[in-house]
Formats: sequence, structure tokens, C-alpha cells
Amino acid sequence: MSLFEKIAEYRIIPVLNLPEPQPAIRLAQLFLEEGLPVMEITFRNSGASQVIRAVRERFPEMLLGAGTVRQPEQLDDALEAGVDFLVSPSLVPGVIRSWDAMRSNGAAPPPYIPGIATVREAEEALEYGLTLLKFFPASVSGGPGMLKAIKATHPELKFIPTGGINLENLSDYLKLPNVTACGASSVFNRSAFESGDIEAVRERIRDFLTVRGISLPE
Repeated sequence: MSLFEKIAEYRIIPVLNLPEPQPAIRLAQLFLEEGLPVMEITFRNSGASQVIRAVRERFPEMLLGAGTVRQPEQLDDALEAGVDFLVSPSLVPGVIRSWDAMRSNGAAPPPYIPGIATVREAEEALEYGLTLLKFFPASVSGGPGMLKAIKATHPELKFIPTGGINLENLSDYLKLPNVTACGASSVFNRSAFESGDIEAVRERIRDFLTVRGISLPE
């Protein structure tokens, strides 16, 4: 099964800001136990690459992404840590050039999923042959209506809406035929996790999986 097929099967990508390895390992275990073996760990702190590496070593079966990749150095760190895919909030020139150079030189870097918010940005991504894109920030960039409009003119594109995704609107996105999955930080009940209420953390994950189960593409 290809990476994109796995993402399409899981349909929900937890987007996580985790500065320390040990809590990340515990959280990864919870996601795996609840049947959601995927995490996107963002480069919003200096410990991101260490966290990714620790989770990769402990749970090699976990599908791991590096998020908020905005600098070529972060790209290198993510690759060394062993990620399966790369995500940026936009089509970052330095990152896409570095990634494309690796590809042109015969390397096989992990798939790059840049963020777009407009049709023009989607066209720029298409110039690099990228057809799975992050739609970000989804809730303030037109939401499901914008994705429906893009579907009419760009049927070859698939999206991972991220930004403002929650239990109330998750189904609205997952029902769209051009949505492969949704990225959501809200799948992680951080306050419950930090207070030690692991059952509440599990319940939040299960709630998202329940919505996923009833949200079939139209």
C-alpha cells in the first residue's frame, strides 16, 4: 500500500506540537491502540526532530509526518529522523527547491505536501507534479465550499484540509470526493493528557474515528 493510500485509509491525521520525546511516545502508543497509526509532528519547537526520531525508533509501524517544514534545514532534520512524509503551511520556495533537487538527482525523498489556500497556489504546486496538497488554513480560506469549487476546475487535485478542523465540521470535509484526509490538532485532548486522564484522551480519539466511520465521500 502506498503512502497516499494509507493516508486515504486513515482519513484523519493528528497534527501535534510535541517538544519532548517521552510524552510523544506515550501518545503514539495511544493512537496505535485506538487504531489511528499516523502522526504529523510539527517543527514548531526545537525538539521536533528528536521527537520524530524517538517515535520512529519505538514504533516503526507508525506513519510519521513532519509538519510546519519551512526551512531547508528542517527538511534535512526531518529526513534524518526518518519521516514518511513532509508538510508545509505553504509552498515554501527553499523547501520545494531542496526537495525537488533531491528528486532530480535520483534520490527518493518522502512525499512533500505543501499548503495552499488559492487556486493560483494550487497551480504552482501542479508545476512540480504535486497533486496531494494541504488546504490551509481551511476554516478561514473558504472551507468545504472552496474545495467544492476547486474540484470543478481541478479534478486531479486531492486535499488534506487543516486548520480549524473539529468534531463539528469534520464530516463536512470528509464527505468531499477531493478530500483524502483531514489534519486536526483537536484530535489530541492535550489538557486531559497533561492531567493524566488517559481515558479522556482515548475518548477524544474514538469520537473522531466515529465521525470518520459515518462520513463517506459523496
